[in-house]
Amino acid sequence: SAWNFEDDTDSTTSSETMTSVSDDVPIGSSQLYYTTPPKTNMVRNQDDKSVGFHKVTRCLSQKDRIKNDVLQERQRSVSLDCGDGRTIKIFMSQNNDTSPSRDTPAGLLPSPSAPAQLRNMNGYQSSHRGSKILVSKKRGSTSSDTDILSPHKMYERRRSDRGKLSGDASSLFEVVEQQDIDSVKAILESHTVNVNSLNGERLTPLDVAVMTNNIPMAKLLLSYGARESPMFLRIDSRSAKLDELVMDAEKRVVDLSAAILNASASSGSLSTTQQKENEKQLSHWEFRHKLLKRMKAGYDHARMPDPPSYVSLTVASSSSLLVRFDEPLNHNGAVVTKYKVEWSCFEDFMPLAGESIVENMRQLEYEIEGLAKGNRYYVRVAAWNMKGYSPYSSAKPSYAVPSSWRDVDGNAMSRTEGKNKLMDELFSQVKHLRPPDASELKENTGGDSPQQRKRKSIKNLFTSAPKFYKTLKRGVYLACLLYNGDKVLVTGDDQLPIVEVDENFSGPSVYNDFHWLMKVSCTWEDVKSLRQDMDKNTSAGTMHFRSKLLQAVSIMQSSLGVQDIGQFHFKPLKDPNGCIILTTVCNIKDPKTVILGSGRWISFAKLLRRSSAALQELQDSPDVLHSSIGEMILYHQVSTIPLAKGLYICYLKLQVAVDLIQVLVPKKAPNVLPYVKVRDCPNVSREEWEWLQTINADQHVAPPTSTQEQFRNQINHSTNKLFSMLEVSENMAGSHRLYDLEVMEFSNDVTFLLVLPPVEDVCIVPGQRDLLTEKRDFMLLPVQVFEMIHMCTYRPDLIGRYARLSAVLEMDVSLAQQAQREAFSDEEVNGTRDRVDRLNSLQQSLDRSWKGTRWIMDLITFARDKSSRGGIPCSMLDNSSNDTFSPKINDDNVFDNNNSHPSCGSAGCDSNEISVGKDNRKIAKFYDPNEEVSKNNGHVQKESTHSSSGILQVYVAYETGLSKGTRVRLHVTEKTTAREVVTLVVKQLNKAVTSKSKCGPIYGEDELDKFCLVAVIGARERILRDDYHPLQLQNPWTKGKLYVRMKRNLLAAIQQGHATEV
Repeated sequence: SAWNFEDDTDSTTSSETMTSVSDDVPIGSSQLYYTTPPKTNMVRNQDDKSVGFHKVTRCLSQKDRIKNDVLQERQRSVSLDCGDGRTIKIFMSQNNDTSPSRDTPAGLLPSPSAPAQLRNMNGYQSSHRGSKILVSKKRGSTSSDTDILSPHKMYERRRSDRGKLSGDASSLFEVVEQQDIDSVKAILESHTVNVNSLNGERLTPLDVAVMTNNIPMAKLLLSYGARESPMFLRIDSRSAKLDELVMDAEKRVVDLSAAILNASASSGSLSTTQQKENEKQLSHWEFRHKLLKRMKAGYDHARMPDPPSYVSLTVASSSSLLVRFDEPLNHNGAVVTKYKVEWSCFEDFMPLAGESIVENMRQLEYEIEGLAKGNRYYVRVAAWNMKGYSPYSSAKPSYAVPSSWRDVDGNAMSRTEGKNKLMDELFSQVKHLRPPDASELKENTGGDSPQQRKRKSIKNLFTSAPKFYKTLKRGVYLACLLYNGDKVLVTGDDQLPIVEVDENFSGPSVYNDFHWLMKVSCTWEDVKSLRQDMDKNTSAGTMHFRSKLLQAVSIMQSSLGVQDIGQFHFKPLKDPNGCIILTTVCNIKDPKTVILGSGRWISFAKLLRRSSAALQELQDSPDVLHSSIGEMILYHQVSTIPLAKGLYICYLKLQVAVDLIQVLVPKKAPNVLPYVKVRDCPNVSREEWEWLQTINADQHVAPPTSTQEQFRNQINHSTNKLFSMLEVSENMAGSHRLYDLEVMEFSNDVTFLLVLPPVEDVCIVPGQRDLLTEKRDFMLLPVQVFEMIHMCTYRPDLIGRYARLSAVLEMDVSLAQQAQREAFSDEEVNGTRDRVDRLNSLQQSLDRSWKGTRWIMDLITFARDKSSRGGIPCSMLDNSSNDTFSPKINDDNVFDNNNSHPSCGSAGCDSNEISVGKDNRKIAKFYDPNEEVSKNNGHVQKESTHSSSGILQVYVAYETGLSKGTRVRLHVTEKTTAREVVTLVVKQLNKAVTSKSKCGPIYGEDELDKFCLVAVIGARERILRDDYHPLQLQNPWTKGKLYVRMKRNLLAAIQQGHATEV
C-alpha cells in the first residue's frame, strides 16, 4: 500500500530515522506521488466509516509491497499536517513520464488535478521534473549511512532543485500545497506561469492558499496579481463546490480501496504493475480528499473580515479624490483579497455616485476620477474575503471636495497648458513663410532605419577617415563621449573623438554660443539645414562662430554614424593654455549602431589606468577630459531622472557674476532645486491654499480645519527638515519666506512649493564665501543649463518643439533681414519688409509663450526684488507645541549600551538615551540582543507622566551588519509619524554600525524612502502609512511588534519575527 500504516498507535512510540531513496520512481502522466504522513495525524483524521476498511486493505497488500521491496511514497501538503519533526526533505532526479497501465479498472480515472491533467486542461506541455520524497524508515534497517543526508547537503540540494522547477501551472499548485514559499517565489519571479491558472477543480493557487489560511503564501500570491477563481462570484457557490469535490474524492477513495481489497482477496486477478497503479491512485485521492476537507474546514471556520482599519481621503485634483486604506485589524480566518470603494454626494450613500473594486493589494489606494469640481463627496470602503464583504469604514475626513489651488484666484491654466499646440501652429507658419530656396526641414522620425544605417556604413568605406585630434592647442574643440555600460568609445589612439571648432577663437565668452548650441542639441536632425542657411548669411558677428560649431557637429555625426550625439555637459572644460572643450555625452544602447572604423570600446577603468601617468600633471587637455569622464557620465545619468510623484518644497540660492547667473542644485538631482518631499499627493487643494493665503501677521486667522491643520504640519515639518539639510540656523530660518504666488507644477505628478532666503541673502557675489556652495552634495549650474535639463526631464515634448522652432526662426529672421538690406527695387523692398514683419511677429509670439514657462526667471526676479512685498515668513508657519516631534539628533549625547557618559552625573541621565526635539525628549539608542535580552513582548508603553507620549520598541528586518534581533527604543509623542520613526531608526543604526566598526551597509538620505514601518502579529502584517501615528495603534496590533523593513522584501518582517521567537 502507498500508506505505511501498521497500528493505530501514536507514532512517537516507535523510533524512526530518515534515509534517502536510491530507487528511481517514475512520474506518471496521470499520477502524483506522496510520502507517508505521520500515522497519528492521518489515522485520526479518517472518517469513522472508512478507517477499518482502509486498514484491512493495507494489511492485505502489505505482502506484495514487502516482496517487491518497492517504496511507494507520497508528498504531503504541509498545510494539512504539522508533520513529524524528525523527517527531512530530499529530492530525486528527474525521470521520464510513464503512462498508466491499460489494465486499470474502468471507472478508476486519474485525478483531474494530477500534473498531466493540469497541463492538458490549461494548455501546458508535459515536462520532466523532480519529485520531492519523504521517506520514513524504522531504526535498525539496512540502509547505508551514505543514504542519510546531512542538513547542509539537504539545503544545497534543495536550492539546486528549486532552480530546476518547471515553469508550468502544476508546479505552482504543487509548491503552494506544500507551503514551500521560497519555491513559489522562484516560480513567480520567472514570469513563466500564469498565476491565475485554473486546475481541474477550477481553483486558482490563491484559492488553495486562502482556504488553507496560509497568510504569507496568500499575500505573496496577491503581490504578483493573483485572483480568486471567477466561479466563486456568489458566496454560496464556494461551499457547494467544496462539498461536491469532497464527496467526489471520498467516492474515489472508496472505489480504489475496494479494487485493491478485491485484488488482494483473489490473488492473481491483477498483475503487480496494476496493483501498484491502484495503490498510487489511492495515495493520490486520499491526499486530495484530506486537502479538500481541510479547505472546507477552513471555509466553514472563516468569517467576514473586520472593516478596513483606517481610510484617509485627500484631494488629488480638481476632478479626482485619492482614497487610502489599511488592512482590517482582524481577517477572521481568511485573507482579504479585494476591497470595495463607494462614493456618493450624500452622507447616507443613497444613491451612490459610483463604486469600484480594488484588487491590487500592493498599493491599498484608489483614485476616484471624473468627479464634478466643487461637489462634496462622501467615501467608504469595505474589505472582502471568501465569506463576503465586511461592514463599511468611512473615510477621514468623511467627505472631500475636488478642487485645486487655482480655484482660489480663478487661475484656470497652468504655465505649460496649450503650449504644445501653440508651438505647432507657429512652426507651420514659419515653414509657410520660408522662401523656395531655403533648406528642407525634415520631419523628426526618431532616428535612422536599419537600411539607412547600412547605407551610411557602406558610404563610409569610400570616404577618408575623420581627423580626430590627439593633442590640443589653443582654441575651441568638440568632444563626444559615447558609453555603453562601463565601456567608452575611443579612437585608435585611446582618446575620445575630438574635432576642432575654431583654433583662433577670440570671443570674450563662449557661454552664449554654448547655450545656443544646447538648444540645437534638442534637434540634431536639423544641423544640416541650419548649417546650409547659416552659410548664406554674410553678416559678421556670432553667425561665423556658430557656423563652425555646426560644422564640427556635422563632422562628428558623419564620423560616428549616429545623428544623436547626446546632450552637452553643463560646463565647458578649460585648461591653462586657453583650450576649451565642449563635450556631448550619450548612452548608446546598441554599440553596433556606431560605425567608427578605427574606434573601439574599452572599459572606463582601463582608460584611466592608461592615462594615470599623465593625470598626475593634468597639463594635457585630453587627459583633463579623461579625468572628468566619470563625473560627466554620472551627471548625464542623474540629470534626466524625474522625482517620484508627490508635493515637494525646494530652496532657491543664486551666485551672480557679470555674464552668468548660476543656481544651486543637488548633485544627485541637478534638474531640480534642493528639495524635501512633503507628501505623496502632488495636488494642493483649494482649502489648503486658502489657509496659506490668509496667514498674515496683521490680521486674525480663523482656526484651521483638520485638513488645513494637517497641511500646516506637513509644511512646517518639511521646511524644518530642509533647513536642517542645508544647515540653516534656527535664527536665520525664521527670516526665510515661503513663495505664495503659485504652486510650481513641473508635471502632472510633481509639484513644488518654494522657500526663499531674505532678499539680501538670495545672491552670492564672486569672492563671497558661502557654506552651501562648499557642501559636497550641491553644485552650481548656469540658469540656462538648469532650464534645459529641467525641461528635458519634465517637459521633453515642449522643449523639443521650442528648441527647434527657436533655432529655425532665429535663422530665418536673420536671412530675411539680410534680404531686406540687399533689396533693390520697390517690389523687393516691400516684399522683404512684409516678410521681416511677419517673422518678427512670430518671434514675439514665441518669446511671450516661452517666457510664461520660465518659472525660474520669474522666481529669481521676485526673490531679488527689494520693493516687492510677498512671501510668508517661515516663522509664522512654525506652530509647533512642546509635544511636536522633531527628528533632530544631538550626536554629543549618544551613549553606548554598556557605558554611560563620563560627564553625566545627574540622576535623570539615561545612558541609553539621546535628546530629540526642542523639548529635549529622549530617544534611546539601539539595543543589541547579544548585549541585552528584551523582557517586554509588546512594542508600545505609555508614559505615566505624559499621557500624550509613549515608548516604542522597533525591531529591524533588513541587513544592518548588526546582530539579528537588534531593536531601537524610542520615546515618541502622539504626533510622531511612521516616516519619522523609520528615518530615526535607520539613521541611528547607521551610527551604530559606524561606531562599532561593523561592515554593514550605510543607507543614505536618498534611500530612506525604500523603508517602511510595519506591525506584525504572528503571520499577519500591517503596513503603516508614512503619515500614520504609531501610538494610535489599537488592539490587537499593540500586542505585536513593530519592524522597519525594505518595501520590496514583503516577508522580511514576518520571517524575522518567527526567527526571533525561535
